[in-house]
Amino acid sequence: MEYLRTTQVERVFILMDTIELKEIFVEWVSEVVSLSKGVLVNIDGKNLCGSKEPVKGKKALNMVSAWVSEQSVVLGQVKCEERSNEITAIPELLQILDLEGCVITIDAIGCQREIVKQIVEKGADYVIALKENQGTLHWAHQRVFGLWQSEADLLKSVLITAKQSKKTTDESKREDVG
Repeated sequence: MEYLRTTQVERVFILMDTIELKEIFVEWVSEVVSLSKGVLVNIDGKNLCGSKEPVKGKKALNMVSAWVSEQSVVLGQVKCEERSNEITAIPELLQILDLEGCVITIDAIGCQREIVKQIVEKGADYVIALKENQGTLHWAHQRVFGLWQSEADLLKSVLITAKQSKKTTDESKREDVG
């Protein structure tokens, strides 16, 4: 039996329509994997090891994947554009997946109105990390859930939020002038 040489295999992959391949893959996964109500789907971005080529000026390839740990399967993944980040790739990934009844988890980069809106429109629930740099939202979360240890922590949080808000306002004023 004659084995295919690496260059022959490479040519096959080069000739493939990647968008069509992605659609076929997602369709196949949805037929093979049954997602029951409440299944956790973890969405996260990762740099692919070994994909960086500094000599050629190429940065590491960054992918966003939807992983179902309960079944140990990737439902789908999307490549982040070179001059972009996960915020633009997550909506693209959500668009191609059937997530009705699932619980989506995303780290703090997914704490965006449009991403949350898209998850809800898909009929899914979500758990998204929240960091302090989400000023007003973080402050409201702390207030609603009473996570301050003392009144001093509350005052500190209000002052930090006010500083961040003033800094953001000052920066936007400078941008308007320039």
